[in-house]
Amino acid sequence: MIGKFFGKESRAQAAMEYLMTYGWALLVIVLVLGALIYLGVLNPSARLQDNCNLPIGFKCEVASLRDDGTLSLKITNQQAITLRNVQIGCKVGSGIETSAVQGSASQTITPGDSKVFTCTLNGFTGKQIGEIASGEVILRYDDDTSTNKYVKGTYTAKVSVSVPA
Repeated sequence: MIGKFFGKESRAQAAMEYLMTYGWALLVIVLVLGALIYLGVLNPSARLQDNCNLPIGFKCEVASLRDDGTLSLKITNQQAITLRNVQIGCKVGSGIETSAVQGSASQTITPGDSKVFTCTLNGFTGKQIGEIASGEVILRYDDDTSTNKYVKGTYTAKVSVSVPA
């Protein structure tokens, strides 16, 4: 009789030790994950790089996005023709219209050449330094065959500090 009782107690103790060991291990894992999230190690937006996408024939790089809403883009002409009267327009979010290019400085870009364009973002409010802003950019240009061609693209940039004028 005592042997049967002792066997059940032994199994119960082994089960409790098993649960306690894995319980503590699980608690440590949860605490480590919580610390990593709190410190921002597992925050993918912290590692997000500035990018700009335009159709084939145009290379676009984000030069800067200042906290006053000024976006600077470096546009490279990867086509075999000269682009004349190049202007850009930009907006936070989507739904940019061709009228957004009005007032931006017009430039000529020869094949393989790059120019930096600056525009003020419409709808840029409440963004702090380090936050991510994304939206659309539109490029208007004239080529050898016609005038007023438009291409649309997107950008994503991290807000940085304004440089005093």
